[in-house]
Amino acid sequence: MAFGYRHYVPPGIRTDRDGAYRRADSDWDTRVGSAGKSVVWDQIKIKEPDEKGEGEILIKGKTVMLGYYEDPEATALAVQDGWFNSGDIGYLDEDGFLYITDGARTSSSLRTERISTLRR
Repeated sequence: MAFGYRHYVPPGIRTDRDGAYRRADSDWDTRVGSAGKSVVWDQIKIKEPDEKGEGEILIKGKTVMLGYYEDPEATALAVQDGWFNSGDIGYLDEDGFLYITDGARTSSSLRTERISTLRR
């Protein structure tokens, strides 16, 4: 127990060093370059995929936030019809593995500094 909170990990799930939840089935499969598959209670879809199958990554499920605290405008931009827009571009392969290929936004904030996410 850390900071007075109990940490519960459901059966069939494990946590990695980064704290992310991962499936822990006996038939666990990984792919080089992939971010992995969705956990069992979430869904991932690609919004308006191009000819290569790449598009904005949308996530829906129990692990997705409900919105930004006291910021309904930011929530409306990020969460639509229950789908969270990750801000990343990627594709799903035929087995459901997610590959992140780029960022959808051209810059991000890091405290008070703007950082470009465009590849050079």
